[in-house]
Amino acid sequence: MMAELQKELIDKRLNAKHVASLLSIDQSTLWGWIKNDPTFPKPFRLGPRSNRWRLSEIEKWEQTKRQEPVQ
Repeated sequence: MMAELQKELIDKRLNAKHVASLLSIDQSTLWGWIKNDPTFPKPFRLGPRSNRWRLSEIEKWEQTKRQEPVQ
């Protein structure tokens, strides 16, 4: 349990600009993925106009996408 708490405390929070940059996409593509891809991690809100993603969730999503077969 302590390890989970420590991971939660050090897990980086990224804004839309940083997530898009990390994934090498445009921010409009990012918002399209959020709207249309149910597997993409949902942001959490820090305020009325402030969304963040956990780096660990983005990395996990990216890893699962790499393992999917190309259609």
